[in-house]
Amino acid sequence: MVRTFVFVSALALSSAAMAQDQAAPAAEAAPAPVEQAAPVDAAAQTAQPAAKADVAAVVAAEFPTYDADKSGDLDQAEFSKWLIALKTQAEAGKATQSADELDKWAGAAFAQADADKSSKVSQAELTSFLQG
Repeated sequence: MVRTFVFVSALALSSAAMAQDQAAPAAEAAPAPVEQAAPVDAAAQTAQPAAKADVAAVVAAEFPTYDADKSGDLDQAEFSKWLIALKTQAEAGKATQSADELDKWAGAAFAQADADKSSKVSQAELTSFLQG
């Protein structure tokens, strides 16, 4: 559950950033009429697992942002900062958890993600953790 939540949040954040990086097309033809599809429940969209390639791409794009010391690994503080930022943004407008609850939640996720128990999470460990 944590993995899915973290990945969906990361994907949502990075897709907007990636869209800004793409060059605008020079000239577009008039768009063809589009049929309206039935609205899809947002909860149903987020519940579907993401492709492993998508997880790896999001982690690769966002990892350097949170690797503050540029060590190539995330320590618990860097990892927690990333997860808490994602959770806070994903739950905007909902009841917030206390800082202590967020720290405990992020600490538990760090312990799961740190597969080799080195007290650091590598990009590969994070990708594996989020892919399930």
